[in-house]
Amino acid sequence: MWSRFSLRWGLPAVLSASLLSSTVAVASPPEQTAETRQETCEVELNPQEQQSYQDAATEIYHLAAERKDALAEFEVLQPADLDSAFSFYFDAPTADFPWQPREVAVDKGQGVVTERAILTYLRHLSEDYAYVVDAAQTGVLAERTATEPIEGAFPEQFPAYQHALERSAELSNRVTAPCVEAAAEETAAGEAEADDHGMPAGITAALATATAMLLGVTVSGWTSVDWAEILSTIGRLV
Repeated sequence: MWSRFSLRWGLPAVLSASLLSSTVAVASPPEQTAETRQETCEVELNPQEQQSYQDAATEIYHLAAERKDALAEFEVLQPADLDSAFSFYFDAPTADFPWQPREVAVDKGQGVVTERAILTYLRHLSEDYAYVVDAAQTGVLAERTATEPIEGAFPEQFPAYQHALERSAELSNRVTAPCVEAAAEETAAGEAEADDHGMPAGITAALATATAMLLGVTVSGWTSVDWAEILSTIGRLV
């Protein structure tokens, strides 16, 4: 997998850790090895699925290329610098960006745009792209870790850029779906075992649902997260 993906600790991780620790304390399911956990989130793709993921990767790439060209309007990065940044993220990705972002900011009315925000924006698009490409090329779907939310006014207050992020996340989330389902099935199996140990079914059902939701957030990121539903489910555990 792509080495630059890293798990960012945030509210989903903290809540998920709390729920999972409760599961161990109450139900004490058998501990799985790392190899076993990995197998629950690895899915072999057939040729048709691989092609569909390749098509998704192509669409994400085109979305990013369009946004990259449009980013020149902010005049924070010159076109040549944008080309270099795009090439870095989409053509030869490595762990760290080769230069320190300058403290340049432009107020475009809707919000302030910075060089760091532009580079972070391209990175988020490239992470979706890289994940889908990896599935298409290897024919194996593996677990994906989350990215941190983009800070600041950009791109939330610029609808065209936000739409590109949402569409990119939608395409990559289709790829993550089998892993999310596998995690939910694993949780449900733990629920059944908890029932065998005398744990009330209502509590285990709510716990399994909340945990599966949080696993979904951790896998697919922060886009379109229904926190009200998640917190409501967690509230039923109290």
